[in-house]
Amino acid sequence: MIRSEYAGLPHFLARFRREATAARKVSGAFTASVVGADPDGDPPWSATQYVRGELLSARVRSGDPLPAADIARLAGRPAEALRDIHRQGIAHRDVASARPRWPRPRAPAGSTSSTPP
Repeated sequence: MIRSEYAGLPHFLARFRREATAARKVSGAFTASVVGADPDGDPPWSATQYVRGELLSARVRSGDPLPAADIARLAGRPAEALRDIHRQGIAHRDVASARPRWPRPRAPAGSTSSTPP
């Protein structure tokens, strides 16, 4: 939801509306999909898919060494997400080390999960 001090600013609302519309166009294995939005609501809001996992920054601070295969995935997944975003003609300006999540291990074969693939 937009904070109340910004909800009455026309330029902020216009930007929020553009970003909510743009975010709905993006989908990929390493992006959080928009599941709903009402940029004209009272208050304006947008919601994305929940991505379960530990913050990457916390994983790095844990002090445990990262295996080489994990480091390779860490380099590739954000690049794939940016590729999916850029394919929609969107320039992502919020790429920050605090955003990526370290995914939890997948459930064993044959089990079920409530998290979409």
